[in-house]
Amino acid sequence: MKRVRDFHSQSWENPFFDRSGHDSRMRIFCSIGFIAIVVGIIYVFVYSPFFRISRVTVSGATATDPVRIESVVSQTLGGYDYYIVPKDNYFYVNTIGINNYLMTKFSNLISANAKKKFGRLDVAVVERQPTYRLIIGDKSYFLDQEGKGLCEAAVGEGDALVALSNASVDFKAGKPMVQSGWLQAVSDLHKYFATQVGIRDQLYKLDAINSDIEVVTVEGWSAIFDPQSDIKDQLKTLTSALAGKFNRDDRKKLLYIDARFGDKIFYKSN
Repeated sequence: MKRVRDFHSQSWENPFFDRSGHDSRMRIFCSIGFIAIVVGIIYVFVYSPFFRISRVTVSGATATDPVRIESVVSQTLGGYDYYIVPKDNYFYVNTIGINNYLMTKFSNLISANAKKKFGRLDVAVVERQPTYRLIIGDKSYFLDQEGKGLCEAAVGEGDALVALSNASVDFKAGKPMVQSGWLQAVSDLHKYFATQVGIRDQLYKLDAINSDIEVVTVEGWSAIFDPQSDIKDQLKTLTSALAGKFNRDDRKKLLYIDARFGDKIFYKSN
């Protein structure tokens, strides 16, 4: 019995069996499997169509052709960065960069907001609206509500005319053509003549050199204001003058009323 126990307590190794080759093959198989898993993950998250932007939608565009905006965005999503990363990959798309690029590409946009969704990119844009028509020499242009240039206007297109005294001013889309304070004065005057006087305005002549706004009415006479002073006080003076001295018949001979001097007015008639 003792001899049996002694036999089992001893160990024996086959000198003809080499385990180093088996371990080496296992390491190779594990490395190949790991590389395959990494490649699969890279494919799924980088090159798989599931995580690629395949469609661009544009909303909010009116004057600007949405197809043009879509085309520009699609161009930014084309190709590869670092020669390996597709620009239309969901995780790689830079929406802030696209927004900034659209703002520089289209001067008539107030804002652009691109949002990523699986399979597509939604771009919402807000355009500057034509609010004024600016006359420079013999040409006219549309301005937005902030006085920035939009585009050239056809003859007779639009209303709320604004004329600059300096005919040599160069028009440029997106360029501030009229100071916002002056446009606010034009807006106040436009409301005043329509609601308080009942006389439709025809043209606003802006003279930055003499710092005045001349409002030409459809009746043929003009009213001159100082946009750097309180317009409301000047309007009160004009209202009193029209009510007390100038009736409809008297205004037929009137050339202009100058309301820039506080509680006094100066006028000229034929």
